[in-house]
Amino acid sequence: MGGPTNRQYGKTILYVEDDDETRRCVGDRLRRRGFVVREVATGQAAVDVVSDGVRPDAVLLDLVLPDMDGLQAHTRILEQHPAVPTVICSGALSRIPAGTLQRAIGKHGRLLAKPCEFRVLLEAIENVVADDGIA
Repeated sequence: MGGPTNRQYGKTILYVEDDDETRRCVGDRLRRRGFVVREVATGQAAVDVVSDGVRPDAVLLDLVLPDMDGLQAHTRILEQHPAVPTVICSGALSRIPAGTLQRAIGKHGRLLAKPCEFRVLLEAIENVVADDGIA
């Protein structure tokens, strides 16, 4: 896992994670690989970022957030930016039926269970931002 590849360099990731240490660590590692990372700790903050005109190339999202669940935040983000692919990385995947989650994120999204190795997370993000069907 070296430096950035052409397909990811400069791509914007909206990273929604309420754990400060995890968000900071993963955000820094994504930046070192060429991504532009907008970090927020709540679902409402993520919705606000998109409302303010940021058009991320992908959303990296936890399901358990302090103000709303990740699926609510995802739905509200999609209302403003319908084509954005999402990677859900959460320890709470087993709380929601897999079919419900997959329908919510669509064919371009990915589901990852925490804890997750960074290389697996990076591969999922690279795949969703490289998908030709994304605007």
